[in-house]
Amino acid sequence: MPESSKNIETQKTEKLKQTTPQSVKFVDAPGYSSFYVNNVGLSVNQLDVVLHLGEIIDISPELEATVERRARVTMNPAQAKAMSKVLNYAVTAYELQSGRPVDDLPINLPELPAR
Repeated sequence: MPESSKNIETQKTEKLKQTTPQSVKFVDAPGYSSFYVNNVGLSVNQLDVVLHLGEIIDISPELEATVERRARVTMNPAQAKAMSKVLNYAVTAYELQSGRPVDDLPINLPELPAR
């Protein structure tokens, strides 16, 4: 790696260290709420990843689910990718602590376009 590239990488690393919090203080916003969800929908556009969170409250004899929407969470793709890593870590920790694997649920994801 050329010396100038090393200097740029060192500067980036130092900048990241200077802007990365060492601890976090959580403060509840007005209207903060907590709720249970067992249904997650997803939409993606050029700028955002959007999670639609809800709870299945009924399944008809025709197998049509009624989902009560609880929240919509919009985030940038980098934050969504970080969230996927945090969720994977949390589920793995749960499996290790409980001594049993979490069963995969059937999900229907659209096919990704070819690059």
